Amino acid sequence: MTVLKNKNNIYMVTTIIALLCVATLCLMSRFVHAQSNFSLDDIRFGDHGNKLRIVLDLNSASNFRAFTLSSPYRVVLDLPAFTPKFDQKSGGISGGKQDLIKQYRYGTLEPGVSRLVFETKRPAVIKNLFFLPPAKGQAYHRLVMDVEPVSPAAFKAMQNDILGVRDADKLALVGQAASPSIRADRSPQTRAEKSTPPIKAKPRQPKIIMIDAGHGGNDPGAISVNKSFEKDITIAIAKKLKAELEKTGRYKPVLTRTGDYYIKLRDRVRMAREAGADLFISIHADSMHRNSVRGASVYTLSETSSDKETARLAERENRSDIIAGVALENEVDEVANILLDLAVRDTMNQSKQFANIMVDSFKSNGLRLLPNTHRYAGFAVLKAPDVPSILIETGYLSNRKDADLLKRPDHQRKLARAILNGIERYFNNL
Repeated sequence: MTVLKNKNNIYMVTTIIALLCVATLCLMSRFVHAQSNFSLDDIRFGDHGNKLRIVLDLNSASNFRAFTLSSPYRVVLDLPAFTPKFDQKSGGISGGKQDLIKQYRYGTLEPGVSRLVFETKRPAVIKNLFFLPPAKGQAYHRLVMDVEPVSPAAFKAMQNDILGVRDADKLALVGQAASPSIRADRSPQTRAEKSTPPIKAKPRQPKIIMIDAGHGGNDPGAISVNKSFEKDITIAIAKKLKAELEKTGRYKPVLTRTGDYYIKLRDRVRMAREAGADLFISIHADSMHRNSVRGASVYTLSETSSDKETARLAERENRSDIIAGVALENEVDEVANILLDLAVRDTMNQSKQFANIMVDSFKSNGLRLLPNTHRYAGFAVLKAPDVPSILIETGYLSNRKDADLLKRPDHQRKLARAILNGIERYFNNL
């Protein structure tokens, strides 16, 4: 009997080890696609507004992952093992925003993976990271990374910008090339390849956009100086955004509420998940005691708010369940295991990328914005673990100019079109 138990134990341990090996191989295969002759041809730096733009010239598209570290402050980029073909000093790293980089180096992280480390002189975060195809007359692909200096407090608050975790060093997969399996071999097609009939692509499924009009029913939200209710303004903007999305034929917009009634915050998140939403956008209009403040802002989830005003706003919005006559219960911890934790971090990173794109869209559409437009707070409606989510404060109802604008259908339509533009840019970047 003892022998049998020992055999069973040995079998169980062997099975677990085998499964772990398979899981490890699967994870590695997602990051490293065997690419013969993969090379990094050059690294270039340039000022780009408030950001430093780092451009890597690669001979083919690839998977990549990036994240930030402190002590010292570093921006880290992992790529499939590459052959360096650049002069390390050729890019130049002095002057303007370029002075952010103290030094950079590269080496082998593990078999099949190379690491680039950009040591920064002060805290900095990754604002954008994307691939560009070869420009006309050029052969190389470009991996573009925008890095922005921030305060130590902001850096600490944005440490959740990583998408995935590996216990040893918190590696994060932050992106994948649109065509990771692109062939390095550019030789002409053979006759057999040319004669092979093309495979018909499946029709593209419309992206599901969950639009959440804040407040509703016996929760009016903020009340403007001209006695307008936030709940009425948010549903008007939500319906106009739905109409704009439907016009494109590329999206399936869904409203959390279609009329004047209240929905619990947790139920709004549940609705987005049950609908399989690709994005969640919650629309609000703020109010505060200083009636001179005006302009729109965009929020993503953070355990620590970006400033006192943001913390106050999040606390007030999260109490709206109590305002509606329903006592808030302690939130259920949905992160049951490490796999879900990976998904949560991935979602938070995508949400922040979406928020940055939305801020740029508002600027280009001529909308007035608050300083430090992208902010962080613990809004309950942003806590879907698998749906990138943002909350848009469209303006301040405590300011007469904002309040008058937010009541006007033409301005509501302008906001809707700016949001649509941000959605389009987000999916184009993906």
